Amino acid sequence: EVLEANRFRERGNQLIELSFALGTGALVEFHDGDNINIDYVTADKIYPITAENGEITECAFCSMQLIGGKRNYYINVHRKDENGMYRVENYMFDEHKKRTALLEGVQDVIETKSDIPLFQIIRPNVTSNICIDAVMGMSIYANALDVLKTIDVVYDSYRNEFVLGKKRLIVPLSMAQFHDNDGQLQPMFDANDTAFYGLPSNGDEDKKIVEIDMNLRAAEHDAAMRQNLNMLSEICGFGPGRYDFERTSGVKTATEVISEKSDLFRSLKKHELVVERALCGMIRAILFLDGKNPDAEIEIDFDDSIIEDRQKEFSERLQMVTAGVSSKVEMRMWYFNETEEQAKKAISAIPGDEEEHYPEE
Repeated sequence: EVLEANRFRERGNQLIELSFALGTGALVEFHDGDNINIDYVTADKIYPITAENGEITECAFCSMQLIGGKRNYYINVHRKDENGMYRVENYMFDEHKKRTALLEGVQDVIETKSDIPLFQIIRPNVTSNICIDAVMGMSIYANALDVLKTIDVVYDSYRNEFVLGKKRLIVPLSMAQFHDNDGQLQPMFDANDTAFYGLPSNGDEDKKIVEIDMNLRAAEHDAAMRQNLNMLSEICGFGPGRYDFERTSGVKTATEVISEKSDLFRSLKKHELVVERALCGMIRAILFLDGKNPDAEIEIDFDDSIIEDRQKEFSERLQMVTAGVSSKVEMRMWYFNETEEQAKKAISAIPGDEEEHYPEE
């Protein structure tokens, strides 16, 4: 309900995109007295205060708010006290940097009396080659700026190739249309017509229309664009061919897809580690704010079935069950994402498996 109320599926996806593009993002949870809210903060509003072992443990978040048509700046600070418990400090400043009153319902200081942070940092799981010790993340495009500029140049050249390569006609000046311009007759050019040029005629032999049909260097531009897109794809961690617009025929198995896109698959699994940690932290913060047990067991299931060979894994696990190495309960827990209790109950209800009795622990 909390995730639905905070549009998490929509805003969370947007935050992931911005975090990878800008290098860093953050989730910040708070209770406004009635509901639990989640803020989605981009890199330009994040100010680390303390970091331990590369992890930001104390942080400030700043945002601009319009109140009565005037700019105000809200600062939300998360610090630890001498006992390691978090306290949240809130400040409001006007456009002249003068401290003003907070919005109604917002407290100056909140003693959480808990070591659970109410914020989570999201960064691409790549090491910065700009500053090795940086606690802020690095954009996946940071090392691809030259390639992006080259792609832009190639695209502009490709476009100009068609603009400049239009079919043109050279006609004798005597055959051109004229219009009166302050008493002087000048050749008339209509931009909506096929481009043409009027040249002086030396005789009857020149009184003919000549066609200029320029050859387009489409193949050269295609090759240059494809090469630079492959470089961009490699640098961003997608592996080669991510932006290849040449569609190949034939249906491929998931194993073939993983083999061809191994770089993409490895990047996906690597980045999932960071996202999983942030999601678990967010859920613990929500449980804490809701008065629930924040130490509950949390499991994040990333559905990678699009690029994982699910069918092959299913066959392998089924063989393990047949061989007695694995149980039906473990099989159902994996395939149906059930708890152990749900799996046991479902198996007991299957005709022929009534004899399988699972005593309650």
